[in-house]
Amino acid sequence: MARIDNDAYYTPSWMVRELLDRVRITGMVLESCAGDGAIADALDGDERVVKRNDLFVTGGLRYDATSNHLYYATRPDWVVTNPPFSLAANILATTLKHVKRVALLLRLSFLEPTKNREALLHRHPPSGIIILPRWSFTGSGSDSCTCAWMLWGLPMSPAIQVTTRLRRDTAQRERNE
Repeated sequence: MARIDNDAYYTPSWMVRELLDRVRITGMVLESCAGDGAIADALDGDERVVKRNDLFVTGGLRYDATSNHLYYATRPDWVVTNPPFSLAANILATTLKHVKRVALLLRLSFLEPTKNREALLHRHPPSGIIILPRWSFTGSGSDSCTCAWMLWGLPMSPAIQVTTRLRRDTAQRERNE
């Protein structure tokens, strides 16, 4: 199956709710790869001010998410995003230079020690992982993959948490309505 242009696989709101149910995110939050704005919309609330950034977004910042300038311009307390998988290691490396608390939605295979991730993950392993049920980001089912919120800078207990099938089934019903 061909990849979608710019790795634009949009995040369903239930995945953001899974994060917010387990992690208290406050202050200025940067959604550095905002895409359609689903994560930023779900994060927008009383305890958070959300800034959106994406090379293709309208009404937000338009920096490359691997650019130091993005973090100097926003000075976020948090970065919460679903980065393009092909750029995720570079985005994470830049983000960790500037921000203490990071939550990235990534395929579970991001933890595999490949050439471009091995040194980064050795120096900066996630402090917590919220594993989500397999999900089809295109709706066809053939692209279904296991994703997780990988967290840096925030100890979790337990460090690895697994979302149940029951919650996924509820999300599927919401999608169909």
